[in-house]
Amino acid sequence: STDLSKYKGKLIMWHGMADPIFSANDTMRYFKLLTAAQGEQKTQDMARLYLMPGVNHCRGGEGLDKFELFQPLVDWVEKGVAPGAVVLENRKGGPFPGMSRPACAYPKQAHYLGTGDSNNANHFICK
Repeated sequence: STDLSKYKGKLIMWHGMADPIFSANDTMRYFKLLTAAQGEQKTQDMARLYLMPGVNHCRGGEGLDKFELFQPLVDWVEKGVAPGAVVLENRKGGPFPGMSRPACAYPKQAHYLGTGDSNNANHFICK
């Protein structure tokens, strides 16, 4: 249901784009329906969706699957600080040593600034 009128909390959803079980397209479709039902501002006040490139179902895969979403949720609930980009890092023994990237709140996407280390999340912007 997209009727979250009785829900008074904050919601952070994420989906691995390489999930072989459930399609990230379904999660994006739900978020779009939620936005249509609630309105963009109300949805942004209560919910965020993060799409994790190359990440399987619940972690793993060829993507950067080390990230922290609990503390941003706590900060949003307790301090009123809405989450922005989430930094994705390479897990120990993962395929991209030393690499980090931002995961932007949907529908924004990470764009390289054109200068600096392209393996460092600090050299990207969400737009």
